Amino acid sequence: AIGNTTYWDGSQWVLNSNNIYNAGTSVGVGTGASPAASAKLDVSSTTQGALIPRMTTTQRDAITSPAQSLLIYNITTKCFEFWENGIWQTFGCACTTPSQPSVITGTTPVCQGNSAVAYSVTNVGGVTYTWAYSGTGYTQATGGTTNSITANFSVAATSGTLTVTPSNACGNGTAQTLAIAVSATPTAANAGADINPACGLTTATLAGNTATVGTGAWSLVSGTAIVTSASSSTSGITGLAVPGTATLRWTISNGPCTASTDDVVITTTSCFTCGGTLAITHTIGTVAPETKSVNYGTVTSSLSGASKCWITQNLGSTNQASSATDNTDASAGWYWQFNRKQGYKVGPTPAWTIPSIDETSDWLAANDPCTIELGTGWRIPTFTEWTNADANGPWASYTDTYNSVLKLHAAGYLNYATGALFARGTDGYYWSSTQGSSTNGWSLYFSNGVSSNMYNGLKAYGFSLRCLRD
Repeated sequence: AIGNTTYWDGSQWVLNSNNIYNAGTSVGVGTGASPAASAKLDVSSTTQGALIPRMTTTQRDAITSPAQSLLIYNITTKCFEFWENGIWQTFGCACTTPSQPSVITGTTPVCQGNSAVAYSVTNVGGVTYTWAYSGTGYTQATGGTTNSITANFSVAATSGTLTVTPSNACGNGTAQTLAIAVSATPTAANAGADINPACGLTTATLAGNTATVGTGAWSLVSGTAIVTSASSSTSGITGLAVPGTATLRWTISNGPCTASTDDVVITTTSCFTCGGTLAITHTIGTVAPETKSVNYGTVTSSLSGASKCWITQNLGSTNQASSATDNTDASAGWYWQFNRKQGYKVGPTPAWTIPSIDETSDWLAANDPCTIELGTGWRIPTFTEWTNADANGPWASYTDTYNSVLKLHAAGYLNYATGALFARGTDGYYWSSTQGSSTNGWSLYFSNGVSSNMYNGLKAYGFSLRCLRD
């Protein structure tokens, strides 16, 4: 019959135009003999629907040269899609809320005061993310409703839970959470005042502050010392070198927060009785131009107007001069420019770099080579003390200065312009700590047949030093 289409029912061929009707130019399914005249395919049913091809996005993208209006159902996006204008157009999407985000990645614990701390989840297209924090002192700095944000924690921030909730047009999905521990800033470390044990002592007691937030620990920065209880703010110290200095550091730390530190310096001195030998080891550096050990002779004298302990040889000398005109390096020692720590050997060593000095200052205690090299209490004589010594000598020439208890001799000097040695064995120049002007300093001067006197010379000259102790 017209429009009949056969089909095999498993045992025979069946003709039934009520199931499929082929009108030649159109096909009807369930329409009987009258499919719609305007339709190529007319499907009619009150109990069943039409299914178009269903596939994933990956399978869809594998279709070669899709025809215009090609229709599929995308089981990945849950949308009907058709090909038009070179892309897959979407319509009729199923409305489902987004899944729970991935695990939140980011820093925990954090420290109070930390800023720009990053947190994120894996991004899913078409989803917005709402971030919230249960603790206090938290602000979201960047990211808005994206999958990646940065957060600031105030100095008073508390621990809490960071929550990110996904959402789309269908509503909110299941939230993801991350517990964040917030650590307090550690107590500011205070190692206490610098310590100067009694002479000869090799022990001391530290006086750091107690950590109310965090834990404290002592460490040795420099020098020689043994900390008996590193975690105690008042730990004992043993094994100190005498004389010497040791620097200890008190560190208070708390979790991820930046630790707070403070240093204390322990300075030990030898017990010294004037009139004996002062044993000193000089180490090359910003003061000594060479490394060597010297046994300085000492004597008590009131030449300066008060009883003082003096060394009986020049600072940096290997031995006391054998005569007023001794011109050896061993007895001359080193030379200094006014108010400068650096000493010079003949040569000069180190290289001479300062041909002039113009500054309004006496010799600063911090730059005093006598103090630095011999220890606390030792210093350069003042203008008044050298003036008194000259008057009390009395010294008519270098013979008298050498015959005094101080054994002053003609060690010469270094020229201000080049550092070249002059007048060794004939003249003696010994700095005081008192300036004469911005360019000149006072020194004691003597020579053969010339009464000693105070000389106001250029600060850039290299003169000898003789040290005294109060």
